[in-house]
Amino acid sequence: MDEAPDDVRVELERLRRENAQLRKLAGIPPVPPKEAAEPVSYERLEFPAPPLPTVTNQSAAQDKIALFRTLFRGRDDVYAQFWVNERTGKQGYSPASQERWSSTRSRPRTYLPLTDQVLQEHLEGTKTIGVFPLLKDHTCWFLA
Repeated sequence: MDEAPDDVRVELERLRRENAQLRKLAGIPPVPPKEAAEPVSYERLEFPAPPLPTVTNQSAAQDKIALFRTLFRGRDDVYAQFWVNERTGKQGYSPASQERWSSTRSRPRTYLPLTDQVLQEHLEGTKTIGVFPLLKDHTCWFLA
């Protein structure tokens, strides 16, 4: 299918209007309109959306972490950790492991699981992480 269904186009326009309104409220310049792009092929994926719990600033940390886990669902057996090389200034994300800097690439690494403690540190701002979401065909893509 080379053309987006009507409901997809309607939702896309609604999201663009909402994005423009939020940018205006935040004082961020509007996104310039794009020139005609190549046609995109769409495939409709159905994901049932469970009701989200109500979480406020006063909610317990466990409730905030549970909400975060429902919004950013991915692999629980590994997560990406942000790093900065102080000497060169280079930065990026790598899978978190017990062996932080292994000089031997042939040695297997022990990856750290995504725990509630890791998520709490991320939400508190003391650690920057990313998740590895699973796609329809079970391949992994990195999302920071």
